[in-house]
Amino acid sequence: MKSMTERTETEELIKMLGDNSPIGVCIIQEGKFCYINPAFLLFTGYSADELQGRDASDIVVPEDREMVRENAIKMLKRELTSAYQFRVACKDGSTRWVMETVTSVQYHGRRATLGYYMDITERKRTEEALQQSEHNYRTLFDSAVVGTIVIDAETMKVLTGNQAAARMFGFSSVEEAIGVNPLDFILPDERHRVLKIIVKDMFEQDLRQTHEFRAMTKDGREIWISGGGARVMHQGKLMGLISFTDITKQKQQNERLMLTDRLASIGELAAGAAHELNNPLTSVIGFSQLIMGKDIPDDIRQDLTFINSEAQRAADVTNNLLAFARKHQPKKQLNQINIIIEDVLKLRAYEHKIKDIEVDKQLAFDLPEGMVDYFQMQQVFFNIVINAEYFMTAAHDRGTLTITTEKQNGTVRISFADDGPGIPPENLSQIFNPFFTTKETGKGTGLGLSICHGVVSEHGGQIYARSQPGEGATIFVELPINGR
Repeated sequence: MKSMTERTETEELIKMLGDNSPIGVCIIQEGKFCYINPAFLLFTGYSADELQGRDASDIVVPEDREMVRENAIKMLKRELTSAYQFRVACKDGSTRWVMETVTSVQYHGRRATLGYYMDITERKRTEEALQQSEHNYRTLFDSAVVGTIVIDAETMKVLTGNQAAARMFGFSSVEEAIGVNPLDFILPDERHRVLKIIVKDMFEQDLRQTHEFRAMTKDGREIWISGGGARVMHQGKLMGLISFTDITKQKQQNERLMLTDRLASIGELAAGAAHELNNPLTSVIGFSQLIMGKDIPDDIRQDLTFINSEAQRAADVTNNLLAFARKHQPKKQLNQINIIIEDVLKLRAYEHKIKDIEVDKQLAFDLPEGMVDYFQMQQVFFNIVINAEYFMTAAHDRGTLTITTEKQNGTVRISFADDGPGIPPENLSQIFNPFFTTKETGKGTGLGLSICHGVVSEHGGQIYARSQPGEGATIFVELPINGR
């Protein structure tokens, strides 16, 4: 047991150290203040008289009182060794953050709690400001429409990214994409070029140029990407920042515009050639029929029949050329697309029966009427159906043609899906080109889908195809509801 003199000396030492300490020091007995040093009074704004004998929990923010009480007990029992943080209510009504450690002492002959309080308000404000800044940055980062990822320069794997990048490549979240090598999503024939761009432009020269390339999403869709990168240093480590946008729709639109321009030019040429050919063909057909009406040997009649037949076929080609040239404006009237489709199917009903082709109609009952030229649109659907019939029959002597109509974003969308062999990727972008055909010689002129493209374009719509080899092909026709 310490003597009275020793206790007095210890208490005076505690008071002396406390009076000169730059951090807050308090001694609490039975829950009340019995000593408060100047540093504690300074940051709380109270005087010693205002706190002396007052319940220590009074100046703790109510929401933190229970936590402070529990942590103080744990620290006194040595169950907690690190300082804990809480808020104190100052005299002027403001709130300050303090970090406290406590220990048990004897004061005036009784057990007491000695507390050390460090004012960490400015530090907390800095931390909160930093957290808010990071939150704001992350919110901006995630809400951006431009996809952005950060990759490790050594492993080439994704370290982080934003929601736009995740959505663009078919990931449900950013977390799902972390650790992925983005090169795995570049089409094989583009991969070497993209790797070269990343290494040269981003890690070596930092040119910050924009490049276009094809990529594959997680769910197997092919997309066009326009992107660029820059090198960044973080914690002494080299990383790559890559930003990119999905330009697939722009690419498709540009291709359609180029095709439309090309078709218009070829149409002018085709119209002139067709008119020039029509006159001599009419003469060949007429004179061959005239001669066949006379008494001529059978072998000559057979030759004339062949000449007449081939001239008729050539005349059909010129008629197609004239149709392709689109020299007249469509006569638009309100028409129900479903009815036009039904009429086309009636014309092909016999062929479908003998060729074992089943038609699955999924026609929207509430489809709005459109301003279209009935006969031109009938020609479009007729050509598409015949095309599908040919490839299904050639592939497996039967087939199922699924025709769907629906209203979608201010347009009427019609799709013709067959279960034929599909369209090879290298041909998919060429099928609307004039004279392009994969049919056997004499089975087609390659003008059918080109004519369809011209008619649909004049109606203010668009026609395009989607296909996977071996899984059939689908032709889509989209027409504006108002027909303009």
